[in-house]
Amino acid sequence: MKKLIPIYLTNFVTLFYMLTTVPLGYMYQDFPGKHHVVILMATLPTLTCMFTALLSGSLSRKFSSRTLVLAGIACSVLGGLMVRVINRDSLMVCIIGVGLTGVATGFIQTMNYATLAVIVPEGKREKAVGWNDAVGYLGMTAVTVLAGWLAKDGDWARAYNCYFMSAVVLVIAYFTYPETGQAAGVVVRKEKETLGQSQSTVTDKIPFCVAALLLIKFFSAMFNMSGAYYISDLVINETELGSSVLVGNSAMVYSLANVIGSLIVYLFFRLFRSGSYAISHLLAGISLCMIAFFPAKGTILVFEALLGIGVASSHSAVSTMATMAPKGRNVAIATSLFVVAAYFGEFLCSYGTSFAAAAIVGNSLPSSALKVAGIMCVILGIFSIPFVKRSRELAFFTNR
Repeated sequence: MKKLIPIYLTNFVTLFYMLTTVPLGYMYQDFPGKHHVVILMATLPTLTCMFTALLSGSLSRKFSSRTLVLAGIACSVLGGLMVRVINRDSLMVCIIGVGLTGVATGFIQTMNYATLAVIVPEGKREKAVGWNDAVGYLGMTAVTVLAGWLAKDGDWARAYNCYFMSAVVLVIAYFTYPETGQAAGVVVRKEKETLGQSQSTVTDKIPFCVAALLLIKFFSAMFNMSGAYYISDLVINETELGSSVLVGNSAMVYSLANVIGSLIVYLFFRLFRSGSYAISHLLAGISLCMIAFFPAKGTILVFEALLGIGVASSHSAVSTMATMAPKGRNVAIATSLFVVAAYFGEFLCSYGTSFAAAAIVGNSLPSSALKVAGIMCVILGIFSIPFVKRSRELAFFTNR
């Protein structure tokens, strides 16, 4: 248990890049006519996260998980403080800074999932992954609320003071993060297969059902993250319901619900079985539509909470199956692909959803984008059922 605490602590800062979504409406005001450039402040971290996740597999052959995690947090601190110091003086430097914050997410999540797969007994692994995700969402809760209050007068750069917390985590992790004895990404665990078959080898392939779920995860991230990326513009600009304080409060509710969703994912598996992922997406889709059709302070807070449960439970479900269903070295490969799918889909969220809204509804207003995103979440959830069924069998009921 002591080894897990520093792992969870580093995961606390993985979603700090989400603080940009809170004062995003003010950024649009400070840089008029540059909407498609400003949005990179919120989306670029997901792209750099994807690239670092892809690199982590090969880098883990040369560097330990601890080294990569520490390097990721250091880049995050540097990038966040770059934005804080430069702010309105150079939009391009700020974009580079937020890009660096995504390095932490890519390295930390990939290495933490792989490390948990090594040091946690298989029977307890799904709970360990759930707690790991929950701590990440708890960090997002803290940082989005704090960002909302720091930027409430329109000075969005103050929100990046939150990265001083990352600096503290970096120091603690330097002294406490565990060494696994070998890079977690290349550990081959000897596990027995079903029906007395021989032990697993590194030549086993990632199961097709898991690969299909990773593809679905890519598209679902493109749509179910709309609640995070469009809420600031909806509240501050389209409906003028309030300031970044309301956005920060809604983000807090969403993040706390994320914590709950990631912790109850195992219950979702037991209650809804093969339909667990579909139920999560149905909940997310309905919530997005309700926020879009009935924008009001109360509606936003209530359905941001339900949206958070749906998004987090579906996210943790896929991360659990990606960690537990594959064998041997493919665990690290699957977790890297999971991070890539999740964050590349999230990077395309504001572009893909806006494009879909313009094509289907005729405009790309935040409310229109949320409506389209809600419908797509439901469709993707239904499509996932057969793949969840097989992945669930491999993860929970196969003695490998």
